Amino acid sequence: MELNAEWTIHSPNSSVTRAPNLLGRMVRDFLDARDLAWRLFVRDVSARYRQSLLGYLWAFLPPVVLTLSFVLAGQASILNTAGTSLPFAAFALIGTVLWQTFSESINGPVQAVTQSKPLLARIRFPYEAIVLAKVGELLFSLTIRLTLVCGVLLWFGIVPPWTAFAAVLPIAVLILFGTAIGMMLAPLGGLYDDIAWTLTLALSLWFFLTPVVYEQPAAGSIIETANLLNPVAPLLQTARQLLSGGELTHLIDAGIVTLITLPLFVAGWIFFRSSLAFAIERINA
Repeated sequence: MELNAEWTIHSPNSSVTRAPNLLGRMVRDFLDARDLAWRLFVRDVSARYRQSLLGYLWAFLPPVVLTLSFVLAGQASILNTAGTSLPFAAFALIGTVLWQTFSESINGPVQAVTQSKPLLARIRFPYEAIVLAKVGELLFSLTIRLTLVCGVLLWFGIVPPWTAFAAVLPIAVLILFGTAIGMMLAPLGGLYDDIAWTLTLALSLWFFLTPVVYEQPAAGSIIETANLLNPVAPLLQTARQLLSGGELTHLIDAGIVTLITLPLFVAGWIFFRSSLAFAIERINA
């Protein structure tokens, strides 16, 4: 991959926080990062699927296997799968696809910094490029998985309604929300492996506190309280209802989370830029 001749060697004294117009600088760097982000995206996607025997099937397998495990748990009476608004297999598949989209949006920036440490330590380029490349990978996988969701819905005789196109909005907010958290964690993740390990544990717990494979938790339970405080819950439920043509029961809550997500994303972006500069200095030390 060729490096642009305008890029310069990173020096410890350089800092994006010294820019007189930080937001303007951020937008310019975002635009400048697109070409490099595309190259990184093509390289990473090609490497991921070209070096595997199953190729693009790996985009399908994780949600399919996870859904199958919950279906089997329901048949063994380990998990209550009755009472969902869709056939449980379709319900769980949509939930797991949406959850994976959220979890990968958090992990993306952390993985991007960890994988790019040698490049970050030697070359100065728009930091947004590595995050954009990960978002591109996420969108690529999501497109494949949504194709699978449509196929499963049709298998159960459910024709995806026109509202399925509107599901783009809550899904986009899910990605923005997760990316904002990921950008806040990424600088520390580049310095300490504990961040990635802790994030894995936290997401495992968060999964069960989110209505991914259940519709309504037991009234008065801790899970019900967690659902009320969980910003991911209304976004995931609204996206699933739009994809399947169900009644929109959490639209107001999803709107509130959307209003919170936009400033959170800007704050995460600013924190990522300013903190990553100091993290690179530590990497260079």
